[in-house]
Amino acid sequence: MLDPLQKQDYFHTMQTPITVSTSATRLVPSVPTRKGVILQPSANIYVSFCGDDTVDTTKGFLIYSGQIVWFSDDLGRAKDAIYAVTASGTGTVKIEEVW
Repeated sequence: MLDPLQKQDYFHTMQTPITVSTSATRLVPSVPTRKGVILQPSANIYVSFCGDDTVDTTKGFLIYSGQIVWFSDDLGRAKDAIYAVTASGTGTVKIEEVW
């Protein structure tokens, strides 16, 4: 399993933080060579990491404000697009892609 805390022969790319609202927002596109994605939202968000842009608060997985979440290719989903929404208002998401 790829461990983001151990030194690996991978490189990381920090993305510009993305603003998320109550409408589905794509955080990262589908990329077949990506090994992982690290997310840290400034507000509670709901995500779909299966490339599903119909994510909402009932279908998405909740990531709490400030929580750091690692999506690894070991799970088979790091290559897919990731979409997110908030329940209300807006928040930003820091994103780091691992190649």
